Amino acid sequence: PDWPQPATAQGRQRSPIALPAFSIQHLTEMLSQLGAMRIHEVWAWNFQEEAEACLDVARSCSSGAFVALDVEFPGFVQQPPLSATRDEQYAALRCNVDMLQPIQFGIAIADVEGAVCGVWSFNLYFSIRGDLHTEASVALLSGAGLNFLRHEAEGIDAQDFGRWLATSPLIGQSSVAHRWLTFSGNYDLGYLLKLITAGRQLPSDLGNFEAALKIHFPHRLELRNWLPFGSLERHLQERGIEREGAAHTAASDALATLHLFFMVVPAVRRARRDAVLDEQQEPDSEPLAASDLGWPMPQASSSSMPKMLQRPANRGHRTAATSSWASAARQAAVEEVVMVDAVR
Repeated sequence: PDWPQPATAQGRQRSPIALPAFSIQHLTEMLSQLGAMRIHEVWAWNFQEEAEACLDVARSCSSGAFVALDVEFPGFVQQPPLSATRDEQYAALRCNVDMLQPIQFGIAIADVEGAVCGVWSFNLYFSIRGDLHTEASVALLSGAGLNFLRHEAEGIDAQDFGRWLATSPLIGQSSVAHRWLTFSGNYDLGYLLKLITAGRQLPSDLGNFEAALKIHFPHRLELRNWLPFGSLERHLQERGIEREGAAHTAASDALATLHLFFMVVPAVRRARRDAVLDEQQEPDSEPLAASDLGWPMPQASSSSMPKMLQRPANRGHRTAATSSWASAARQAAVEEVVMVDAVR
């Protein structure tokens, strides 16, 4: 039968099916799925399925995968001056990573030819009511589309995420060399190290931190070695690289880093990158076990594990992580302020 249509306040007819109310993040997720490369949004309820899919993609890269990494976080507790020494900069990084919690973890995977195989945004649990943060950083991330209410309701437990990653073939030595790729990645790697070591505090000094990175991430590439100045957004615009997703979201930034790397680094240098990496690293005699990383044995109750902490800062400010990049930090920080003002 023809059912009568409900009327609006003005007496006009409308559909009996109400349109859903979309947040900016929901809309971003839908639009990203329409692009050439879908960004997989991962929450607690689909974590197991998407985590396995991510590893399947990495395993499909028979010559090893390029794994671009980006982490979003809620600000700084401590910021060193641009004139700080590398040891002072690391002390600030350690303080921030130990005290703050990460919000979003982006992974983009490509094969050795640069073909993008998959992109994931792992959305971690975060509560603006209980976790340390700065208002400016939360405002910036909210403007980029992060839904903090959803992170609190549906976010992945950091311990679950860290345990999965720690026992995956992406960490430590394996029969296939996977390369971790970052853009101003000291904070990214610091949080990654914390995630896989059951929330342990970072090493007490810079030398031990670098030694830990060599053990857990033996094949690393830092895009700042080729692009020492300027923000990620600036380099994308100058080279005509179109973003998929929004800036200041982890998966979009990771994918942008991946595209930028394969455009900037000449093929002849990429062809010998493995030899360069292998000369710099000393392989472990055997893969690390979960117990070596600080995780209890499987029979232990997850409720007994220590609460994990995590990360701070935004991409423009991360250029201050290495003293040789001080001028880049000034330039990127100014660009970041402009972006914040534009969002507001």
